[in-house]
Amino acid sequence: MKSIRVPENIKVGTILYESWGYDQTNIDFYQVVRVSDKSVWFSPIKSNTVETGFMCGHTTAIKDAFSNGRVERRSVKSYGPEDNPRICIPYDRHSLDVWDGRELHCSWYA
Repeated sequence: MKSIRVPENIKVGTILYESWGYDQTNIDFYQVVRVSDKSVWFSPIKSNTVETGFMCGHTTAIKDAFSNGRVERRSVKSYGPEDNPRICIPYDRHSLDVWDGRELHCSWYA
């Protein structure tokens, strides 16, 4: 993976998300608070989840509803298709995608 320039569609205010889990689908949202040529700073934001079935539902981000003061910086890496680079989070092989505003499926266990 090599560092690349931050894509033009990622700017301050952009909402990113990650989907992860085993036996469940967790969705975490983040909002971009700063951008440089090859790095993005983001902070976790709250979400709204509506239960639609047994231990599952849809979730959406709540823009500007920062959940804590933590800000992380990550480099944009060319992971995945070249036309859709990912912001890699190195500690767990997760990546962040730009959220398009649509509901995302989520689920939980117990």
